[in-house]
This record gives sequence, C-alpha cells and structure tokens, in this order.
Amino acid sequence: MTTAPPPPGLPGDAAGPGHGRSKRPAQLKAAAVLVVIGLFIAFIATNTRKVKVSFILWSARESVIVVILISTVVGFVGGWLARGWRASSRRDDS
Repeated sequence: MTTAPPPPGLPGDAAGPGHGRSKRPAQLKAAAVLVVIGLFIAFIATNTRKVKVSFILWSARESVIVVILISTVVGFVGGWLARGWRASSRRDDS
C-alpha cells in the first residue's frame, strides 16, 4: 500500500505556494523591532536639552529624555500597583 503525496500548498510540499510563509512573520517582527529601536534612538538624540524639575522638597536639572523615562516607569509601576489593588479589593467583596 502506497500513500499519495500531499496536495500542493500543504505543509511538507516544499514547492507549494505556502513555501516560505513561516519566515515572513519573524522577518516582520524583526523589522518592527529595528524600526522601534531606531525611533527610540532618534527620540533620545533629539531630547538632550536640560530642564529643571521641582518636586516638593528638591529640584534638579536633568535631560528631557530622563524625565520622560522616569515618568513612564513611575506610571507603569503605579498602574501595576493600582491594578493589583483593584483585583484584591474585588476578591474581598465576593
């Protein structure tokens, strides 16, 4: 008993129309990562100006990019903590 070859375009058929498609998403992801890294580098290069930051008891002069990055990290941490707090308060109500 012999088995028939798979129809064209199915996995296992190297010459079928689907050949090479599995590499495309990986290439698109790599290209997207490179674009984001390039934009991040450009963003850093254009935001080197120093600004004065005053916060309650202290003040400092820091570059704009450092202020933006610190604000982003503080925002993510605050959101993460608030999400955990909301989830635990919902469990307590049940």
